[in-house]
Amino acid sequence: MTTVSVILCSHNRAAHLKETLASLRTTDVPAGWTVEVLLVDNASTDDTPAVMRAFEHPQAAVRVLQEKNRGLSHARNCGVRAARGRVLLFTDDDVRLPDGWMEGMATPILEGTADAVAGGVELSAASQRAWMTAHHRDLLASTERIDPACPERMVGANMAVSARVFEVVPGFDPALGPGRLGLGGETLFSLQLRAAGFQIASAFEVAVRHCPEATRMSREAWKEAAAQSGQAGAYRSYHWAHRHYALPVLLAGWLYQRCRLGWYQGVQALWGGPSSPMPTRELLLRRRVHRVRQHLREYGKPAKHDPHALSTKARRSPVLTPDAEAE
Repeated sequence: MTTVSVILCSHNRAAHLKETLASLRTTDVPAGWTVEVLLVDNASTDDTPAVMRAFEHPQAAVRVLQEKNRGLSHARNCGVRAARGRVLLFTDDDVRLPDGWMEGMATPILEGTADAVAGGVELSAASQRAWMTAHHRDLLASTERIDPACPERMVGANMAVSARVFEVVPGFDPALGPGRLGLGGETLFSLQLRAAGFQIASAFEVAVRHCPEATRMSREAWKEAAAQSGQAGAYRSYHWAHRHYALPVLLAGWLYQRCRLGWYQGVQALWGGPSSPMPTRELLLRRRVHRVRQHLREYGKPAKHDPHALSTKARRSPVLTPDAEAE
């Protein structure tokens, strides 16, 4: 049986993908492991498919998959369906992988001490800005705000999941992630995984380096990131936590948060404007505005997820030991 399936999805980012694949090519495969690399082209219209087809790894088999439905969650689910490994190892198309990445991320699962592993994500030096706070870095996939002693979530740029988890958890919600609401796909997946009784371990010492595009530092990009964060948070709140508010409460909440944001912007204008593209205070206010707005969009819809049903399904599923998985 294949030991590890590496799943990497991309949409129209051929130049960035080349650099990521170059670092993947030099990532060592431990002795005795059988590894496959699954490259999922998510409806790209640039050279991404050609870059994927040209990639070879000296120690791993490579397969290129096509997912025509736009959205990272669709692409990840495509990779999950095709994967043959005992461990599914996920990363993104704009990171640099460290030496020992596969072994460090997959070993806790193979040894039976964890069902999933949250790896570290650090921003490249070129992406750092003096005005950034942890909230900004969080929106750029940094893992610094996750407790290593008890990781409540994973970041998709560096996470490993046992194949048996997907026998219980149905995969990544297609409504979330880039190409849809923008963020939150792996966060909801982490909540589902934990509700089913699976354990997440941390391996933040096994850190990938995230190299986001320079365009993500603009004010417009931060506005979009705040909106995506708020929308994804509301989606999880509504469909997972089942926080369903009365319509008058939502309308009043949206007006209140919108007025707070307007007041802050007015004060900033009087003082000559902010010293950064997006001050932390404005970032958080924008996120709250979009969180309430998304709750309004979801209002009246049936909840898509039932944590109780997921935990019941987990209790009915056979638990495989590492030895049983290997047979």
